[in-house]
Amino acid sequence: MKTNKLITFTLIIAITLSATLTTTATAITGNTQPDTTPYVGVVVLFADTERTQPFGYCSGFLISPTVMITAGHSLVGAQAVSVCFDQGPISYKIEGGQVVYYGAETIYNGNPVAYPGYYPTLAGNKEFQTSDIGLIVLDQPVSDVTEFAALPTVGFTETLLQNTELTVIGYGLQDQVTPKNNSPEKSWIGTVSRNSATVQL
Repeated sequence: MKTNKLITFTLIIAITLSATLTTTATAITGNTQPDTTPYVGVVVLFADTERTQPFGYCSGFLISPTVMITAGHSLVGAQAVSVCFDQGPISYKIEGGQVVYYGAETIYNGNPVAYPGYYPTLAGNKEFQTSDIGLIVLDQPVSDVTEFAALPTVGFTETLLQNTELTVIGYGLQDQVTPKNNSPEKSWIGTVSRNSATVQL
């Protein structure tokens, strides 16, 4: 079980599934199935502390009842977050400047914490590959999750062989617009659900 948790952690931190409401995002399509991992949540990102300016969402995972890890690039420009750990489907819309969720049982508010060694301008470099992480500190503990992701030891990813099968877990939109628009955030609509996919290194 411990090894499986470590591998799951590696993939979530390396390939956190993300999509944005207003900016370009990379999407993973196909080969997905519903996932029940309880400590993976969907994070709505806000550009203001009052949570009236949502600009995107991403996936993250709990390492304790109040601390989450996500991708560093997801937190650029974020001043506050809201998190849901429901499997979905979760639908939402903006009413009166606020994000209104449908089908989500509990919403946790929190604050993003940038990793000081993360530099977005180094995308594609080794420094970027090893520093694209960020933290989210929740205002209150997540009471209905008792299992948390285990952190790997330093150098763990270097021990994985090429073509090792890994599991990617995250949230995404389910319906694709036809014909496709110019970018993922304009081509995918609908509810948000937690899914997993098998990939190879």
